[in-house]
Amino acid sequence: MTEARDVVRHHVLRFTGAVTARSLIGIAGGVALAAATLGLDRTLGWTAPVPTENARVVSGALLSGVLTIAVFTLWMRTVVVGLASGQISPRVVSSYLDDRFQRAMTGWMVGALTYLAAVALALPTGLGDAENSPDGGVPLLSGTLALLLGVAALVALLAAMRHAVDSLSPPHLIRVLADQANERVASPRLPDDPLPEVRPDPLELQHLRSESMGWIREVDYGSITARLPAGSIALLPLAIGDFVAPGETLLLFDDEVADDDHDQIRTAIVIDRTRDTDADLAFAVQQLVDVVQHALGPNSNDTSTAYEALVHLRAVLHGVLRRGRASGCYDGGEDRMVVCTAGWEPSDHLDAALERLRNAVARDTVATRSLMDTLKLLQHTAEEVDDGRSQQLLIAEQHRLQELAETRQ
Repeated sequence: MTEARDVVRHHVLRFTGAVTARSLIGIAGGVALAAATLGLDRTLGWTAPVPTENARVVSGALLSGVLTIAVFTLWMRTVVVGLASGQISPRVVSSYLDDRFQRAMTGWMVGALTYLAAVALALPTGLGDAENSPDGGVPLLSGTLALLLGVAALVALLAAMRHAVDSLSPPHLIRVLADQANERVASPRLPDDPLPEVRPDPLELQHLRSESMGWIREVDYGSITARLPAGSIALLPLAIGDFVAPGETLLLFDDEVADDDHDQIRTAIVIDRTRDTDADLAFAVQQLVDVVQHALGPNSNDTSTAYEALVHLRAVLHGVLRRGRASGCYDGGEDRMVVCTAGWEPSDHLDAALERLRNAVARDTVATRSLMDTLKLLQHTAEEVDDGRSQQLLIAEQHRLQELAETRQ
């Protein structure tokens, strides 16, 4: 529960920071554009024979209309998030509350509102008609642009509302999760150079310990090997997505590494406060499993969403089996190597996913049938790539699922 709150807080803070920056840019842009168009109208003497009082009424109506729909859009997004959380795990939904479209829309909207307000404040104050107003009428360019921006802002808000509904719908979120997992499958973060013939004994090596707490996000193998003595090997007992606490081992060296290089080597291992599907294949796979579990929970029982997540998970696991596991060895030249000893095998991904899925789907006949089909198809893929460990696991899982389903009938 604490971890889930930390994830939500992290995404809210990230979104707030991004929105604040874009809002400030929007305000500055709106003021600058208003000053430019008003100055151009004044220089060229462009005016429209429109009563200034009427222009003020129209400007006020546009401003209030945009603000009203903006508030309604935020309320509607809250409703959408609540509905999505009933079908998808709240942890998954919280990761996708903001996106580039929403951030860009916020900046443009604040800029449009600022421009509308600036032009409304700059309208001439006359006796109620164009002939008696000090400037002889309403600024033509500024007034026209304000009208167009006001209408565009209203249309944009409706588009933002529609985007919120689409982006947080279960099918869309499931596809996003599957695409992220497939990207990680296609571009693994483990190196794949040949392993050394003899590896050192970890019990006899020098330890480099972590000074941070969090999740391994990235490893710069080149920076590590650049600071190793020639002919030495460093063992990395952690994989991307693993959690590390202060004082735990980050690396083990089979040769003496200067203390001055320790801090530089630590910076080559990026540690984040929260897990991220952009870097962590295991986490991306587990989030699809979360969707299935939540959809088949006693408070949801959404077989359709569970089925969608299962077939997308099957596609990801097919890719994991076909890719296999990289060696985890990085050769930096001059016999300086880093060897990751903690990378996941395809069978590890299968075991982690199926262990959680078994009990969730056994309560539902349709989901049980779908998972059984998934296991058989994955077994064929494991046979194609000659992955004996995965084959045995999948066969055993089919027997367990069948027994569990029969017990609960």
